[in-house]
Amino acid sequence: MRPGRGPLSVALAVALLFSEILTSAVCMATAAEPPIRVGSEVDFPPFAALDARGKATGFSVDLIRAVADAAGLRV
Repeated sequence: MRPGRGPLSVALAVALLFSEILTSAVCMATAAEPPIRVGSEVDFPPFAALDARGKATGFSVDLIRAVADAAGLRV
């Protein structure tokens, strides 16, 4: 067996590669991403409606926002 090709060297190389991939994934996940656009029912109270200012309101809208907040997503 040649030096540097044993099981420990292979395990170290795999660990370093995994570490690099994980670091890259974390960096990409924390980068600013565009908001996610979500659709819902239109004019279907109490699930979805527009308020006097033209903003979406209702149970479906509240549920979408709560899920996004829990997942750390911008909607």
